[in-house]
Amino acid sequence: MKYSLQGNRRGLMISLLGHLLLISLFFIVPDKSRPLPTRVESSSVKPVEAMVIDASQLDSELQKLRNLEQRKRDVEQQRVKVLREQAQLAKKQRQREEQRLAEAKRKKNEASALSKKIDKKRIAAEKRELKKQRERKRQAVLENKRLQQIKDKQVEVERKRKVEEQRLAQVERKRKLEEKRQRKIQQEAEQQRKEILARKLKAEQEAEKQRKAVAAHKRKQAEQALRREAERELQANIAREQQQRNARLINEYIAAIKSKVQRNWLQYAGNQKGKSCVVRVRLIPGGDVQSVQITRSSGDSAFDQSVEQAVFRAAPLPVPSDPELFNAFRDVSFVFTPGG
Repeated sequence: MKYSLQGNRRGLMISLLGHLLLISLFFIVPDKSRPLPTRVESSSVKPVEAMVIDASQLDSELQKLRNLEQRKRDVEQQRVKVLREQAQLAKKQRQREEQRLAEAKRKKNEASALSKKIDKKRIAAEKRELKKQRERKRQAVLENKRLQQIKDKQVEVERKRKVEEQRLAQVERKRKLEEKRQRKIQQEAEQQRKEILARKLKAEQEAEKQRKAVAAHKRKQAEQALRREAERELQANIAREQQQRNARLINEYIAAIKSKVQRNWLQYAGNQKGKSCVVRVRLIPGGDVQSVQITRSSGDSAFDQSVEQAVFRAAPLPVPSDPELFNAFRDVSFVFTPGG
């Protein structure tokens, strides 16, 4: 655009100089049509002829004046034409310059709008990224809290297991002491029997044999009875302790299952106050959920469905590693209450 404007100005100057040169030539070139003045002998010129010559010269001069005026008019017309062309050229150049400035302003505005749009998108993207980072931090805090709760629960379960092992070890020690006491009683009884038999041996040898047989039989029965009684008592104690231990563990695992389902339950848009339902869960070893059934509905199908989904999300559920104890968890039911 800059080079085009300079070229137009250069052409305008050349055109103007050419017109000025043409106008000056009209005034510089001598008029060859005008005759040179001649000397006329006054003695040989008659008055009548002198008057004719003056009139002719007058007409010639008048014609020259008219021609000069015509040339002036032509020059003026040419000058006006040149000025008009220059004005039109200047107008076109001004219009082109205005268009160039308008185009430059438009491009500048477009660039400014584009820059604002880009800044707006960048700010929006930064806000979204900041929101994502905050959400990731929040989720990380929740996950750490959940893992810590699981760890604390495992520590508590391990502590209770060790306490139970110590209690069972104490029961075993008592059983062994009881066996030792029973053996001592038997030994003392045997010793007394032998002493009695020794005193009566000489007097009643035949009877002694019979008594010995009877005594041996009775002793055997007595020993067997004592052993059976001791074994029954021991087994009863062990079974009772095992049942109590299993009952505690079952309650603990059911509480752990309910707690994990509670953590995975997502509230929905509705009133959950005072609602509860009974959930029946079928499990496989490892705690994976095989099926979920609402055996007693809350009366709200959306609430019941949210509880079923929470059970599946909570899988695998906490179950005992003991295969025999796990049998109690193959089909387990519990009451689900929000926040309870």
